[in-house]
Amino acid sequence: MSFLKKALGTVGIGAVAVDTVIDAHAVCRDTCVRGRIIITGGMAQQTIKSLEIAHCCNYQRVLSSETSEGEIVSRMVSEVCELSRFCIADNFVIGEGEVKAFPFELPLHISTPLTIGKTENWLETDLDIDFALDKNDRDIFSVLPDALSGAFFNTLETLGFSLTEVACEASSQADIDVPFVQAFVMKPTTGDYHSKLDEVAFFFVVDSTGVDVLLEIDRRGRGILGVIAHVLDTDETHHQLRITQDGVNALDDVVDHLLAETTD
Repeated sequence: MSFLKKALGTVGIGAVAVDTVIDAHAVCRDTCVRGRIIITGGMAQQTIKSLEIAHCCNYQRVLSSETSEGEIVSRMVSEVCELSRFCIADNFVIGEGEVKAFPFELPLHISTPLTIGKTENWLETDLDIDFALDKNDRDIFSVLPDALSGAFFNTLETLGFSLTEVACEASSQADIDVPFVQAFVMKPTTGDYHSKLDEVAFFFVVDSTGVDVLLEIDRRGRGILGVIAHVLDTDETHHQLRITQDGVNALDDVVDHLLAETTD
């Protein structure tokens, strides 16, 4: 190795670069993200301590503060949650100009938020190596509903509802293993419930055997932030619906019956 190449490598010039390539940029929540990480060697041989990839998402948090006049003002800030992290490889050498590809298949976290509205999901690739200029890579991908959550959306659409609001907000809900909850509001635009209900608001709690839907059937139209606060921060009884693979074929009738009971 020439002295010049080594010296340039120590200041990041001609150093190792990383590029993550995702096979499909839209995946369902109950599947995996697949792709490959391409490492390209620089002007000199270097040792890579570790190659890791993390699945991250964003959510919103309301921060309140008091002005000098004693007025309480609130603002929404975006925060990042690292849902999972995987080590792809460690302690390997990349030669001068060498290209190495590392395939990966990462199962999505069970509470991954859907990519709707302001919510984003991305992979963050980290290369632990001295002096690399391009040792991080961020790649956005879309998350679609899993089969059971998707069936619930389809049922409401069949009954004449349309999605109108989505929010992914900070929450300390005890039975959710992430620091946020993603809530949805659907309003009846056609069908039997058009003149009977303002909205149906709900969020999903997913586990390995099915999906719980916590929902509020509302005639007053609270708006999504009001619904999240109302469902999560009070002790009132709200509707809860369990969806499993065995019962998904009867979902249309079950939801229709629940809505009809509420409006009678």
